[in-house]
Amino acid sequence: MKKNKRPCGIFLLAALVAISSRAQQKKEGRVLSSVDSLPIPEVVIHQGATRLTSDAKGHFSLPATTNPTDSILLYKDGYLPTSFQMGENTAHTETVFMRPVLKVLQEVTINTGYQTLAKERATGSFEKIDNQRLNQQVTTDIIGRLEGTSSVLFDKNSQRPAMTIRGFSSLTKSIMSPLIIVDNFPYEGDIGNINPNDVESVTILKDAAAASIWGTRAGNGVIVITTKKGTYQSRNRWELNTNVSVVSKPNLFSIHQMSPSDFVDMEKFLFDKGYYSSKESSRSKPALSPVVETLIEQRNGKISDETASERIMHYKTVDLRSDMERLMYQKGIKQQYALSARGGNSNLKYYFSGGLDKNTDNLDASYRRVSLKSENTYRPVRQLEISVGLQYISVQTKTGKPAWTTLANGSSSYPYLLLADSAEQALPFGKDYRSMYTDTAGGGRLLDWNYYPLEDYLHDYSKVNRQDLLLQLGAKVQIASFLSLDMQYQYERQNNDSKDVHDMKSYYARDWINRFSQVNQNTGTVTYPVPLGEIRFIGNEQTVAHDGRAQVNLGKTWGVSGLNAIAGGEIRQTYTSGSYYNIYGYNDDVLTVANVNYATPYPNYVTGSNGTIPSGLQLVDKTNRYLSLYGNAAYTLRDRYTLSASARRDASNLFGVSTNDRWTPLWSLGGSWNISREMFFHVPGISLLRLRATYGLSGNVDQTKSAVTTIKYYSTNATYTNLPRAYINQNGNPALKWEQVRTFNVGMDFSGVDNRISGNVDWYSKKGTDLLGNAPLDYTTGIVSVSKNVAAMEGNGIDITLNTKILKGALQWDNVLLFNYYKSRVVKFNLTTDYGSAFVNGAYTITGVEGKPVYAVLSYDWAGLDKNGDPQGRLYGDLSTNYASIVGTGTAYTDLVYGGSATPTTYGSMINTLTWKGWSFAFNVGYKLGYYFRRPTISYSALFSSYAYVDNGDYARRWQHPGDESKTNVPSIVYPANGNRDNFYVNSSVLVERADHIRLQYVQLQYRFGNNTAHSGLSGMEVYGNASNLGILWRANRHQLDPEYPNTLSPPPTFSLGLRIYFNK
Repeated sequence: MKKNKRPCGIFLLAALVAISSRAQQKKEGRVLSSVDSLPIPEVVIHQGATRLTSDAKGHFSLPATTNPTDSILLYKDGYLPTSFQMGENTAHTETVFMRPVLKVLQEVTINTGYQTLAKERATGSFEKIDNQRLNQQVTTDIIGRLEGTSSVLFDKNSQRPAMTIRGFSSLTKSIMSPLIIVDNFPYEGDIGNINPNDVESVTILKDAAAASIWGTRAGNGVIVITTKKGTYQSRNRWELNTNVSVVSKPNLFSIHQMSPSDFVDMEKFLFDKGYYSSKESSRSKPALSPVVETLIEQRNGKISDETASERIMHYKTVDLRSDMERLMYQKGIKQQYALSARGGNSNLKYYFSGGLDKNTDNLDASYRRVSLKSENTYRPVRQLEISVGLQYISVQTKTGKPAWTTLANGSSSYPYLLLADSAEQALPFGKDYRSMYTDTAGGGRLLDWNYYPLEDYLHDYSKVNRQDLLLQLGAKVQIASFLSLDMQYQYERQNNDSKDVHDMKSYYARDWINRFSQVNQNTGTVTYPVPLGEIRFIGNEQTVAHDGRAQVNLGKTWGVSGLNAIAGGEIRQTYTSGSYYNIYGYNDDVLTVANVNYATPYPNYVTGSNGTIPSGLQLVDKTNRYLSLYGNAAYTLRDRYTLSASARRDASNLFGVSTNDRWTPLWSLGGSWNISREMFFHVPGISLLRLRATYGLSGNVDQTKSAVTTIKYYSTNATYTNLPRAYINQNGNPALKWEQVRTFNVGMDFSGVDNRISGNVDWYSKKGTDLLGNAPLDYTTGIVSVSKNVAAMEGNGIDITLNTKILKGALQWDNVLLFNYYKSRVVKFNLTTDYGSAFVNGAYTITGVEGKPVYAVLSYDWAGLDKNGDPQGRLYGDLSTNYASIVGTGTAYTDLVYGGSATPTTYGSMINTLTWKGWSFAFNVGYKLGYYFRRPTISYSALFSSYAYVDNGDYARRWQHPGDESKTNVPSIVYPANGNRDNFYVNSSVLVERADHIRLQYVQLQYRFGNNTAHSGLSGMEVYGNASNLGILWRANRHQLDPEYPNTLSPPPTFSLGLRIYFNK
């Protein structure tokens, strides 16, 4: 019996130990936000009779005896109730994500590029565009997804800045654009390189408190792009996104151009006036149109009047646009593929992605981007984080067919051009010389001198290969619970290799070879100074940027007080080097080039004048260095009152010889008051009311300017001495400084009606001083003017964002209204002239007139047509047709008629999103108001000299008979053309139109499948369709012109279909 008792006792003891051990174990969990994966404290957790709350880091513990099949409920104000099951594994920490009811202002965190902070504690003006809103559009680039979804103003006129934040802060176009930050550092490459599928969010820094921390490059605002990262203690999550977009063929007949019939009649009119006689006898043998050649043959008796009439009538029925739409333009195709994975454990978080974009546009131009990205953060010990980020992007582009505008403009163009015959064989076109000359030139010894538009693009194209490598290293040391040291380094290298290829079949190569060909009249031997073979223009440019930063972060809360502060320094260097040159006689099979004599002048075969063969040689080598010290602090009391301050001092090698000019201090002050947290505040329906105010100083820098005089060498030697030659590229200014921008901002954040309404309102004022402008110098220096810090401007505006949940329940309707108003005024600018003719192009160039907007529409005063169809203006207050005086010395800029701002003073959008079950439907309506544009019209001198028929659609509306002056404002045709008369008319006030319009930006329909799926690991799937560039809903001008594209094609509609899959492993 004793032998049997011992094993039983051991078994019972082991069982008791196991039970005791199990009783002491806990099941650990952590609650995170599904929006940003941040911990959620004070979550109420119910499990049967057990009730507990999560700690400050979102952690909680449940007894190990908890039944793994029991549902555990989580509650937290502002979040949807959530249930889950703990499972049996006690060694695993369960992570539970809670979804916010509504992303109200208190829950938003913003990234400034230096720190991440809660928006409720920020005094500055910020705007955050989250991933959900970014994904409502399908684009190749991330910047395109900000249009219509943010307060950034996009301008389609290439002669003005492409995008601006809160208007202008400079009078130099090249530095008017905002600073772009990608993952905490300025991005030096083409922002189009960034794969939008890698972007988590975009934050826009608007006022001084938000942007001044970025110093002298932040005067025009800052766009901070934050890419996706992994999270600790999260499952491996994969995401696949793929979509295909079809770009519609453009409607070429939407352009109001001169008809072929009118053009032919105009040519007959000019021929009868003898306009082409000088061209016929010119030694340069300029190309003449088929109609003119027909009229010459008729005049010379080579063809009958009947034959000439038949030809001319035929030309009147031909329209180049028909051939272009049929043979050149096609539907564009865009393909996008993106795969990513992210996750983490207790010591490591990671994000990997790969992307491929393949685009072919309407003219067969190609774009291909391959992107690879890796972000890893390792925590070997609790006090240390080491991060390594690597990004590689390769972009390849190739040009396609010639655009309609390319063939429709030029002195040899005509609207009845035929691209192919009835068998669709390419037809030649006299591009530069008369066909009767090129057909016989050289007695058959020269190369074919005809241009074939339908085929030439296959032999004449440009390729660009751009590679961008970005490496980021970081280390964060947690010195104490409230203090950390952050060290970061970024290395960026961008290679840009380009080549313009002109093979032997291209018109370009054949033209250059023929032009320099030397024919021996005795022997008939031809020598080729421009060798037979391919011609290429090669460009190689490399930019290398180094950024280093060391920063101390402090975050401390004690009692009712809280302090968040950073202080640090950074150093930056950007080095760009490159070379550009031509090569001739290139043989792609054996990779050889021919030797060319660039120094010896050769007679031009056509004109006989001497000229040298261009080498195209150009070398680039420049270095910019910056050094900065900065600090930022925000003190919060009782979660109600916040005071903030920032200071920064920048230095650069670009500026003056004195230390004070090289260094400049920038700063900001701000404060906020959360009234809704005051004891006395009891307003029904309002849950948040916070007031903000900031004032500070930021700046701009023009990296093309220098404190010292610089020279630039010509690529060729002097013609007669054959010696190197150079010119003064820019005159130095030893006192050159940064531009300074002072910004005052007051704002209000609000939320109420059970979080169904929220938003913010900001009013701001900006004053730019020490802006760059031309300053006159003493005439004895031999220099008229030099760029100095002598100009000033100011502006003010209002930003409003209103989020409204119109419907709740099964059917939800969310509306976001963006409203922006801005008005600028030039305060000080040194004008180089006071003649009005220098200011009538203000819609496209900076006007500089004090008291007017930076871009202002100024025009000659229009007084109608007289009885002869001549336009009338005013000279010294009286009616006049003295055009030479009106467009010359007789009109000062103060005599011009001010039409209004050339850029929108009011703009924004309305984004509506309706959701029902798994369906989501969104549409965006954008508007731009309060601005003006000049309607394109006819210029007879341009029409006669360069055949510019595209902008001359008003020809049919011209004055033709007495009395027409009461029905039209288009002047009569006169010969010879009077350039001053045309100049007055095309820049007169009668052509100024309101540019106000409302546009349907995009529409998106999406269906999200539920998480319950039979497929293992599949956690979600979305199918979406998108349509963009859907046209104008309303416009103020009565001519049905698109004010953003008044004389060119509007982007055609684009239709996309995509699939997004989420799965966990």
